[in-house]
Amino acid sequence: MNARLLLPSAAASLLIAALASASAPQTGSTTIKPAAPPATKPSAPAAAKDAAAPKAAPADATPLDRFKALAGDWNADLNGDGNTDTVVNYRVIANDSTVVETLFAGEDHEMITVYTLDRGTLTATHYCALGNQPRMKASSDSGKSVVFEYVDGGNLASRDENHMDSVTFEFLEPDRVVAQWRGYEKGATTDHARFDMRRAKSSTGKVSAPATPAAPAAPAAPAAPGKPAAPAAPGKPAAPAAKSPPAPTAPTNPAGAR
Repeated sequence: MNARLLLPSAAASLLIAALASASAPQTGSTTIKPAAPPATKPSAPAAAKDAAAPKAAPADATPLDRFKALAGDWNADLNGDGNTDTVVNYRVIANDSTVVETLFAGEDHEMITVYTLDRGTLTATHYCALGNQPRMKASSDSGKSVVFEYVDGGNLASRDENHMDSVTFEFLEPDRVVAQWRGYEKGATTDHARFDMRRAKSSTGKVSAPATPAAPAAPAAPAAPGKPAAPAAPGKPAAPAAKSPPAPTAPTNPAGAR
């Protein structure tokens, strides 16, 4: 047989043997484990941008919110001497849609002013001790001050009748507000009242929750039952009454006896 013809077959045999030897496990050999993928630490969340920037006002914020924040009692100085001359109270009512201001509570000239929105415009209706009710609208609102000016009113034939014609609120600090009222009659300012108000320390600015009703008193424990009275000793039966013997009956003479 030609040896050249055997060379490819012999080479193939040697290749197969080499592959078999390589694939067979070798005694004492160390198995190489695949390298674990490098551990990746989760990246720390990125710091919020503009963390120090002030938050924007809520989308539903209205000019009335500034007055709703006044809820509570305020000590008012009317003479500029730093003393409290009266206490002004603010209440939020009607499902948070109205603010009621009370001036000189408990006095003969107690008055209220109602602040609300009229189609987005801040309005004030003042129920005055003069017996009229001027209505004013905000003509200026700078964010730090609000100016209300007369529009019309109840029980007023014209603007020339004496009435409160305007009021300006200055929001100086969270706990300090100045309100300046001006009267008007016959084309001229008649009087001026300045309320320098500071929030009362005892006032939280929030409507307090109703007091928790006191727990009902526990019913008194029933008195311990007393011992039953001992039955009275039975008395001796009375002796039966003595019966008198019947009286003897006289014998009857037989017939014919003499």
